[in-house]
Amino acid sequence: MTRYRTPRHLERWRNTRLRCDCGGYWFPHRRGGGACDHSNPGRRDYYRMLRAGVPESEAMAELSVADLERLYPL
Repeated sequence: MTRYRTPRHLERWRNTRLRCDCGGYWFPHRRGGGACDHSNPGRRDYYRMLRAGVPESEAMAELSVADLERLYPL
């Protein structure tokens, strides 16, 4: 059985698409996801504060109501 090999031009596209070096994650990721610095400003600030060592309760106090509902749905 032969394995499918991704064409080179698609490999390059995939590798550049997954390259965000913002420090939100320790692995290559897409821009704008979860803890990425290129995501929604409310979530971005929340995760930056957590990475800086701020207690979660203080970081949550800085979020808007809409961001809190998105992060912690009921």
